[in-house]
Amino acid sequence: MVENQVGNNVKVEYAADLNADIYGNGFGMETMTNLTEDQKKYVDHPWNFANFQSNKNSLLQFSN
Repeated sequence: MVENQVGNNVKVEYAADLNADIYGNGFGMETMTNLTEDQKKYVDHPWNFANFQSNKNSLLQFSN
């Protein structure tokens, strides 16, 4: 979506630029307050993006 475009330059903003500690990650995180019951059940889920690096079956555990 291009909004308020002036000239030929386009600035693209996308979700990878958002800090998950501030805006969340869609699954809920332990550091978040006011989690719904539905979000709470995904806090420790292995498919939660915040848990990828700590999952023992993930290659991302070696990225540090």
